[in-house]
Amino acid sequence: MYELRMYAVYKRIECDKEKARNYYFYSFVGTIIYGHGRLQNVNKLSAKLVSLLSDAAFLGICEKLILILVCNPAAAADDTDSNFVSYLALDEQHTQCWSGKHQHYAAVSLLLIGYYIPLSTMIAPMFDEVPGQDDEGENEAEDDAEKNEEEKSKLKQFLALENCVDFVRPFISAVTVTKCFMLISATFLFKGGVYGTIVCDSIACLALLFFTLHWSFDNLQRYGLTQNEPGFPFGVSLIRSLGFFASIVGCIVETLKAAKVIDTTLDFILLFSFIFIATLVLIVVLWKYHSKFNQFDDDVDVNLLLHYNRDTKQIEVVSPTSSKNISD
Repeated sequence: MYELRMYAVYKRIECDKEKARNYYFYSFVGTIIYGHGRLQNVNKLSAKLVSLLSDAAFLGICEKLILILVCNPAAAADDTDSNFVSYLALDEQHTQCWSGKHQHYAAVSLLLIGYYIPLSTMIAPMFDEVPGQDDEGENEAEDDAEKNEEEKSKLKQFLALENCVDFVRPFISAVTVTKCFMLISATFLFKGGVYGTIVCDSIACLALLFFTLHWSFDNLQRYGLTQNEPGFPFGVSLIRSLGFFASIVGCIVETLKAAKVIDTTLDFILLFSFIFIATLVLIVVLWKYHSKFNQFDDDVDVNLLLHYNRDTKQIEVVSPTSSKNISD
């Protein structure tokens, strides 16, 4: 409604058809219709809210919607095939499926799933980094703040979250699609069983682990620490990989617990031990690669200028004072 109102203001009141056309083209509706993926004119609060609902709360929301559709078959008294009915598994089989109120609830749930999953996989990543959402005043304030950035301690910069932490949109979509596969397969194929859920979770987390590590180290070898994908900085990708590895370890421990090989106390000890060892390995790997590429990426003298001499066919280091005399 807000976008339609602004479009009408630009077109009818201000009589600026070009501005109205550009606003509609980069709006939320225009981004979906034209499929260009360059969403603008969205405030930060809406972007953060959509990112939270489509990423952090994705599994919880999808699980509640899918549980409304999960039914367990039960035979009638005469035990004939024509009298088989299904009962809702969510309320311990007290509600008959696809009749009465459940018919309406299931229809609404299917509609919400049909909109929510495409929104989370294809549209929500566009809200992660919305171009043009800051006005000129905010940009000037950020420029002034950057001048005093060197005077602050590194601890204060870290606590203020001034360093950019970001993931590329294809990676966010891939993680969301994998979550969707894990949730639907565990719910519908295995009916929420322990071993079926463990198998689905293990396959999904193992695929995401190898996918993230391969993409991260391949991009690190090509571009170093300055331009990392799928996550920036490089350590963020390793932390995300640690989360996937912890999920795999949790599946293994849960399998041992379901088979009654270990108890609850040993369950926690094993999980904590494996994650602690994996964290130490992650720190060693991060320190190794950061020290290797740090000399190429971070120790750059911005006061030096490189100039190619056509006569000698060599690259020369030029001081800032003499760089003014160099012609193009």
